[in-house]
Amino acid sequence: MANKYRGDVEFKAGDRTFVLRPTWEAIAEIEALLDEGFFTTAHRIQALAQFGLRDLAVIIHAGVKAGGSALKFEDVGRLVADYGVVNAIGPVNEFIQAVMQGPKSPDPTMEKAEAPVNST
Repeated sequence: MANKYRGDVEFKAGDRTFVLRPTWEAIAEIEALLDEGFFTTAHRIQALAQFGLRDLAVIIHAGVKAGGSALKFEDVGRLVADYGVVNAIGPVNEFIQAVMQGPKSPDPTMEKAEAPVNST
């Protein structure tokens, strides 16, 4: 189940639902596999310019892997191809926004806790 406060995003493909989780490991994997910085990738995808099925599959695969799925990369590509690029763009953009904005507080009035100071 997606935890919106953590920044999780649901990706639905037919009767299956996967959780894309924005983690450091997912972002690093995306950068390594696409051979560019995350912000460059995000800009290309959000501008709906110069991106391909592989770009979407890389982002979705890294996100669902971080979300606990054992789905293989090849299977993600097939899901995107079978259920449509248009259906993948929304969750991918939500994932990008979750990375950019960070986790959401369950209580909007709650302030960020200060990190404890190590006195040793």
